[in-house]
Amino acid sequence: MTPLDLLLLSLFTWRLAYMLVKESGPWGVFEKLRTRITFGGALNCIYCTSVWTGVTGYVLIQSPFAPIVYMIAISGGAMMLWRYTGGEHG
Repeated sequence: MTPLDLLLLSLFTWRLAYMLVKESGPWGVFEKLRTRITFGGALNCIYCTSVWTGVTGYVLIQSPFAPIVYMIAISGGAMMLWRYTGGEHG
């Protein structure tokens, strides 16, 4: 695994965990998921969710589905830069 892969997996993990735990998502899909499938409350804890999103990213980056990791990682990087430059979650 290269340092770039590690960076991409970190961004992927943060972004996907954040979406699942904190955002409502398009048409409220993440919010509905949190209320219907609790996984023992894991979808309410970004620390818990990040473990499983990290595993998911690790598996995906080694498969033909690696572009999904790149797309979510790019989104994660953009969101972090937005917040770093003064943006707030809306």
